Amino acid sequence: MIQKASEPAETAYKRLRNGALPAWINQDWFRHKFITTYMAFVGETTNPWDVPKLQAVQVMQKIWDAISTRKYEITSDTPVYTKVCDQLAPGMNDIMVHFRRFNAFRTRGVLLSDPPASQ
Repeated sequence: MIQKASEPAETAYKRLRNGALPAWINQDWFRHKFITTYMAFVGETTNPWDVPKLQAVQVMQKIWDAISTRKYEITSDTPVYTKVCDQLAPGMNDIMVHFRRFNAFRTRGVLLSDPPASQ
């Protein structure tokens, strides 16, 4: 009997599909409310690429408790945590582009909410 060598895809880390989340989680709510709210938090941290796992779990739990009607405990082993991290990684570049633009305005003393200077 000949054994096939393991395919790289079989041994490599695989991103979770939406089906890995509990069935009662609405995919649109999860993506547009939960993940987006967490991304807003990450964008405000000193180093968005290095949010400690414990802090990430605690913040996700606070967000969950604030915007969901269902009880759910988030740990670093739950599909919710893993899915958020999977979604966040590709979006980090977009966050930093916006963050840099905002900081550029702020360092020049100009904020989008500031009224235009009178002439």
